[in-house]
Parts: sequence; structure tokens; C-alpha cells
Amino acid sequence: LGGFAAPFGVIPGCITAEKYRKYYHTSICLIPPWLEHHFKWSTLYFFDLEQACSVPYEIWNSMPEAERPKKPALIMEDTFDGRAFAGLFRNLAKKYGYQFVLDEPWSVGAKDYSAQIIKAKSLGVDSILIFGADTDVITFVRQMKENNLNVKYFHGWKGTWAGEFWKALGKDAQYILCDGFWSMDFPFPGARQIGERYYDHFKKYSVSVGAIYALCQILWQAIEKAGTLDSAKVRQAVLDNEFETVNGKVKYDKDGVAIFTSTASQWWNGKQMTVYPFKWSKYKIKLAPPWNKR
Repeated sequence: LGGFAAPFGVIPGCITAEKYRKYYHTSICLIPPWLEHHFKWSTLYFFDLEQACSVPYEIWNSMPEAERPKKPALIMEDTFDGRAFAGLFRNLAKKYGYQFVLDEPWSVGAKDYSAQIIKAKSLGVDSILIFGADTDVITFVRQMKENNLNVKYFHGWKGTWAGEFWKALGKDAQYILCDGFWSMDFPFPGARQIGERYYDHFKKYSVSVGAIYALCQILWQAIEKAGTLDSAKVRQAVLDNEFETVNGKVKYDKDGVAIFTSTASQWWNGKQMTVYPFKWSKYKIKLAPPWNKR
């Protein structure tokens, strides 16, 4: 059972499982690079990257036309994952009718992002899609405020969802959107209870814990259905059955992949409020006013 190991932890784990012919039930890895290995002793539970990258455009197109971004910027971490996200964001922008006025990679762990921020300001950027680590995005947001770069829509991937992000920025994190793997607002048995238990224990909210809990639920149910701990039989039970989880119904395909929906939430008063999927959200997104009017 594997959780938050990221691609460069997940794939080596799956390779090891192949060597020893032991089942590895895992998540948190982009699907295309995982599929390249044709693993026979592991399975993967994760989101579809194209679906994840379509989320901001779905949100924009749900807004009144006058409120939609006119000059978006794409700022993606210069890493394997960052480049993968960037390529799809560019392709999907054309499909949804948007064009980036600024499209640049950004360095990991830098202390000064003011050059990019000033450039964005000079171009009249009114919205930002950003992919990066939490510490880097925190630095970026602080320097945005220092340089008075005002954008009405700021949406982050990887770095804006954790409780530490709100703790570091406080009210300056207000209005910022984050990605996620799950929501305690989902209408599935146990979803709200898991979210409440997580908050009671850690004193912060999560938009990811439910996906990992679902991963465990799938494995426990598969073991019960297989009636054994034999690796091959448990994996086959995972492939052959549909599972009820706090993240909805889960069904794996013949390649050993099951997909969940990538979400979007907006920070509001210390909680990530579910914005997307629309069908499970009652919250209306708020556009950010200028820094001096907050």
C-alpha cells in the first residue's frame, strides 16, 4: 500500500514489486509515465491530467463573460510534473478560447520572484495559473503583494492546498484556489466524517486525505473479496470489482488504473471551499479585489 510518494517514489516501488512478484496498491503518480512500464504487480489510483488541467477553464467559462480572465499567465515549475501540466494547460487554453499573455517556467526554491511579478504587472495580467511547491508559492504571493500585483483569479497546483499554506499567509491566502483529490463535501458515505475526524485531530482541513482513505478502502474490500492475502489474487480482485469509497465508486481498467476527479477549492476563512466539480458544490467562487481593498 503506497500513498504520498510522488512519481519518483511510486514507480521505483512498482518496479520493486515486479521483481519480487508482490502486489503494490498505490497512488500519486501521473498516469502516462506509469503506463509506460506495463506493470503486472501493481495498480494506480490517480486523476487524469487532462481533466485536472481543464478545471480552471471550466470555472472561467461558468462565470459571466465580463468577469472572465482576459490576460491570464501560466507560471509552471521547471520540473517533470510542471512541464507535463504546462503542455496540457497550453493545449486546453486554445480549446476553451484563452491565450496566455505570459507563459514562463519558474525556478524551484528561489528567494526572489520579483522579476516575473513585475513583468506580469507590466503586461496587465489579471489571472495566474501556477504550479509549484508550497514554500515557493508562499514566497510568490508575498512578493505579489509587495509589488502590488493584483489578479482577480489565482489558481495553484501542488503548493496551495495544504493547511500550512493558509497558516503561512493568513488572510493573504484568501481568494486563492487550490487543486485537490477529494472533498469532505462529497455526497458519499463517510466523506464528511473523515473530513471532520481529520480536522479534529490536526486542526486543519484537507482536500486530499479522502483519496488516500479510499485507496485503503479499495484494498480492504479487495482482500475480503479475494479471501486471501495472496498478491496475485488480491490484485485480480481489485481489477474485477467495483468499490464504494469516500471518493465515490471506483473501477479499475484492464491496465490497472482507476481515476478520480481532480477538484478545485477556494481558500475562505481558513477552509478550502469546494468550487469544482460543480455538481457537488454549493459555494460560489469569489473574485479577488485589489490588495488595498481587502
